[in-house]
Formats: sequence, structure tokens, C-alpha cells
Amino acid sequence: MKKEEPKNKKKRLSLSPAVVDLREVYREGRDFFYNQESGELTESLADLVGANPYSVEIHIAPLGNAYEVTGEVKTEMNLLCSRCGIDFKYPVRESFRELLVVSKDLPRQGKEARVNHSSELDPQGPNVTLLTDENFNVGQFAREIIGLAEPVQPLGKPDCDDSCENLQEAYRKGWLKRPGEEEGDGAKSHSPFQALKGVKLDS
Repeated sequence: MKKEEPKNKKKRLSLSPAVVDLREVYREGRDFFYNQESGELTESLADLVGANPYSVEIHIAPLGNAYEVTGEVKTEMNLLCSRCGIDFKYPVRESFRELLVVSKDLPRQGKEARVNHSSELDPQGPNVTLLTDENFNVGQFAREIIGLAEPVQPLGKPDCDDSCENLQEAYRKGWLKRPGEEEGDGAKSHSPFQALKGVKLDS
């Protein structure tokens, strides 16, 4: 027989909420940890990381009239190799250092705005995120970090070249054309006006 839980039992509060109230972060700072087991960020990251495990570690500390955010994001993304089309898992391990500044008037529309005027002065300096209030959305922040880490042309392996077995198989099965193959196999592109060359008009 299933044991019923007491009706007055309170739901356990997360020690690392998905939205952090910065006013609750004191001088010594505070650490926040998120992963797929605790699940606070799973919905926010689902379309980027799928069912892959993830880990987000964040330390937030007051810094004058701003807040410094440092930490690391670790996960994997399910991608396709841009050369051979094979499915592979792309590892993401990104460290970050960010300044959160609460500003009632953002330079553009939106609840959060990320600007880089700090890093323009110092390439090693932090990025700056402007907030309209003291609520910091960790899911949205981690999502941006992971999204920016995705390569424009993902490769199944760092040294992917013509010796790749998957690429050669794709060539053999006709999934991909070898470079220059279309020109060399006798296939030619035809202009829709080419047939008009031999047509003579009666004058």
C-alpha cells in the first residue's frame, strides 16, 4: 500500500534557484550549482543540450554597485559534422567572468542586455550584462554561453580531412560529391537560354 505524504509537508526549496535575487547575495558572495539531476535549468537548455548531462557552477559576489559572476559551464551538444554529416557529441567547457549591472534604462529593448564596453578596453576583461532589476536569470545566461560555444562548421574530429572514413563512405554511397566531381563526370550546368542559340528568327 502506497504511503501517503502528509498534506502539510512543504516542498523542498532549491538551494540554487533558476532566478537569483541578487539582493540576497551578501558581501562574501555565494555559490550556485546546477545539473541535470537537480533540474533547475533543464527546460531552459533542452533544445541546446538535449538529454546530455550538464553542469553549471556560478559564484556571484558584490563588486561596488555591480555583481561579479564567475564560473564554468560543462555539457555536450548533439551536432552533425559539416564534412561528412555524421552525428557526434561536441564537448562544451566554457569558463566565464561577467559583470552584472542593474540599470533601469537599457540601451535597447529587452529585460537583459549584454554589452562589451568593458572588454573593449581590456581583451581579458569581463563582459557586462545590464539588468532592469535584481533578478538574474541563470538559465538564460547559461543558454547564451552554450549557444555561443557552438562552432559555425562543426567537425566530428579536430583533424577531420579527406582521410576521414566517414567522409569516404559518404562519397562511396553518393551522399556527398567529391570536390570537382560534378565538373569531371561529364555533367554540365545548362543555362535556360542555351537552347535559344540555334533558333533563327524570320525577318
